[in-house]
Amino acid sequence: MNRLFNKTKNMAVRTFGLCLMLTAAVCFSSCSSDNDPFFTATEDDAPRFLNSDLPKVDDNNKLGSFGTILRTNNFKFGVIATPVDYTTITWYIDDELVYTGDTIDQKILAGDHIVKVVATTTKGLSCYRVGKLTVTSLASDPQMGTNQDQLFVFPGQESKVNGCLNINKVAKMYIGGKEVSNLSTEGDEITFTPPTDLSTGIYRVVLEDAEGNKYGGNTVTVVNNDPVICLNSIRMSIGAPVTITGYNLDKVQTIKVGDTEATITAQTANTLTFTCNAELGEHALTAVDKNAKQVKFFNDYDYVKLLEESKATVVKETTVWEGNVSIDWNLFEEANNQIKEIAAVGTKVVVYGTINASDYHQIRFMGNWDAEGEHKLIFPEYVNDYHWDGNLNDPFRIEIELTEADVKIIKETGFRMSGHGVVITSIAYM
Repeated sequence: MNRLFNKTKNMAVRTFGLCLMLTAAVCFSSCSSDNDPFFTATEDDAPRFLNSDLPKVDDNNKLGSFGTILRTNNFKFGVIATPVDYTTITWYIDDELVYTGDTIDQKILAGDHIVKVVATTTKGLSCYRVGKLTVTSLASDPQMGTNQDQLFVFPGQESKVNGCLNINKVAKMYIGGKEVSNLSTEGDEITFTPPTDLSTGIYRVVLEDAEGNKYGGNTVTVVNNDPVICLNSIRMSIGAPVTITGYNLDKVQTIKVGDTEATITAQTANTLTFTCNAELGEHALTAVDKNAKQVKFFNDYDYVKLLEESKATVVKETTVWEGNVSIDWNLFEEANNQIKEIAAVGTKVVVYGTINASDYHQIRFMGNWDAEGEHKLIFPEYVNDYHWDGNLNDPFRIEIELTEADVKIIKETGFRMSGHGVVITSIAYM
């Protein structure tokens, strides 16, 4: 009986041991499978990130986000890149190398920052991901205002930024590491003079209190004598006039859409209008100044540096309505259904017509005139109506780019216009 039991037990042990060996073999085979790049990539392979939580750039060149943290917390983030045994990870914040290693754990001043993580192999192959990190201030911290127009400053010239918080705590202020002069604060406003030796570019602001504590003040854009174009991207149609804004634009010599040189039709220090016959599709938008230097672009999505190009998408302009309707605070809704059908964020609605009044002219873009709370249905960016320069009988072409708020109004209540002093002859979109 005991011999039978022992024989049975020995068979069970051998069987169990065999099962363990088979299981181990299966597990080892799974980990080293050709389908698993983490383990099988070689030194000669191009690197790639395996994380699914890394930010991406969207179709409009807007950066994805690494998230939002309080300035009292460290920025902590880890990545996995392959080939793991042959790859070095480096981290850049605002174009400055701050850490080498798989997992960053870094304290950062308050503000919007651009984080770039780069994977480089021993053979010199590399890839990267870039995204925006927002570090928020404490409620008691001094904080700069956020009016973008006031955050363009000029070396040696007095600047004022209002809408600040706790700004009376500021004893010193630095732009790009250089102390400003003539610093004063009153209420929610800070007044200062940027250093005269700053060149055109985007600089980080540091605020310092009387005890020497430093706080992030986000960034300002310094404009010296160089032209700067303020533009994220643009949609345009072949041959149609396009107006862009910026600083020192009277110093721009040429502007190109892809390889096609545009025709500049009007030019001041702050606006430039051009037409171009570039082919349909996406193109780089570039410019050169009268000193043969590349013109810089300010992009709302990149708070670190000025860019050397923007994006221009040339599209076909599609007419949805033609006629002749005089507007004097009556309702224009002839293109309601057509615009409601095509409305999307980034779509441009184009209005053609002539001025037929000598006193004033303006157009109101809105949803349903009769809806309760009608003022909430005016397109938010044109809450004071659309105004432009012109004289009696002048033809006009104006275009508006639909925002998320505009599209919501159109989809829910429709597309309508009113105003005074114009005759509308055509509605198109692109």
